[in-house]
Amino acid sequence: MFSAAAVEDDQVIDQRVEILARRILQSVEAAPQLHSVHKNVYPASPAVVDARAQAGADLEQSGLHMVQVWLHDGSQLLRTYNTTRSTPFLPIVSSGYKEISLDGERYCVYSAANWNREIVVQVAEKTPARMVQIGLLLSQYLAYILLPFAFIFWLTRRLIQRAFQPLESMADNLRHRGPRDVQAVDVEHPPQEMLPIVHSLNSHFSRIAHAMSVEQRFTSVAAHELRTPLAGIRAQAQMACKASDPGDLQESLASVIQGVDKAARVIDQLIDLHRVETVGNDIDVFSERVDLHGVFLDVMDELGGKAAARHIGVQARIEVAHIQGIRFAIYMLMRNLVANAVIYCPQGSRVEVSAAAQGRDVVLGVDDSGPGIPPSDRDRVFEKFNRLGRGGADGVGLGLSIVSQVAQLHRAKIEMLESPLGGLRVQVTFHEAVVQAAAQDLGDDASQGQGV
Repeated sequence: MFSAAAVEDDQVIDQRVEILARRILQSVEAAPQLHSVHKNVYPASPAVVDARAQAGADLEQSGLHMVQVWLHDGSQLLRTYNTTRSTPFLPIVSSGYKEISLDGERYCVYSAANWNREIVVQVAEKTPARMVQIGLLLSQYLAYILLPFAFIFWLTRRLIQRAFQPLESMADNLRHRGPRDVQAVDVEHPPQEMLPIVHSLNSHFSRIAHAMSVEQRFTSVAAHELRTPLAGIRAQAQMACKASDPGDLQESLASVIQGVDKAARVIDQLIDLHRVETVGNDIDVFSERVDLHGVFLDVMDELGGKAAARHIGVQARIEVAHIQGIRFAIYMLMRNLVANAVIYCPQGSRVEVSAAAQGRDVVLGVDDSGPGIPPSDRDRVFEKFNRLGRGGADGVGLGLSIVSQVAQLHRAKIEMLESPLGGLRVQVTFHEAVVQAAAQDLGDDASQGQGV
């Protein structure tokens, strides 16, 4: 737009110079007595003086323009006061516009002549003067353009600052937080577009707070529960050092080994509990397709030897091939239920693991023929390290607590019922967890009666 305006303005200036030259030419033609005056002869008659005055009146209107009037024979008839050049700007025979250099400055010169070229008028204008006029046009144009843009810029900046004020407040809040400060971010009047960021950040802080809480509980429980077996190991080791009888020495060393095994079981159970608690409520993130038959085989790889040593038969009736969940958590749930049954059932007992579909739910049950648990105590068995007063070297009181954590993680329902085998039935119902019902695929010959 500016380039077009500059070209148009330049054309207007050219037209103005041309019009000025034509008017001066007309004024000189209107005074014929001037035509016969030679440039070296200074007329003194009143008629000639009046003719010069009439032509000069138009010359004075030229302003900053330099004007020369020449006759066809090359003699100068008139010129403006600011013209010191005694020779023509352009050759007498030339017409139209041409840019020249005079005394180191650039000029645009227009030459006009009458029909027989008896009179030639040349008007010169400085090129910088043209640029000043174009610059004035540009200044006015930019003033009209930049003022609204300046207002728009100021208004946009204020709106952006106001819109990002909650973000700056949140950044300042996070910048001054301590390493253990995981409180939710509180932002006043956040814009709608910022709400997903705030919610995601608060969800992240919630997971971090949960993980830190789990770490603190794990450290506290581990320190408390390991203190007792370690103290026993130290006492038995001291007795072994002081024992003079080989029988006492062997007994003390056996107690040391038993204490080490118990400490190892405590550590394993604490690590399992920690893994389950660390997942928190993110089952949807870690969920996968779990093969229940494969989980049972893995459990029996670990516990089969202990069950065989106590002459306990473990059978499985897996009627559902797969469920949706977290595999390592399902494995720990089944392993702890089977391990509890193997530990607390008398020798020669039976343990049965079953998985059946009920609509879109899956019911996982572990039955045993042991002594069971009285109904009045069944609510307390899920407390950590609560063994209901039962002695024995095996077990640390964390197995059912892990089972409860896994059930909560999967939003499952856990119940303790009377078993058809005569002992206890622990039943876990996974809601809408069926991925593939495998009663037709596996059949009774593939799953029923399989066991150790």
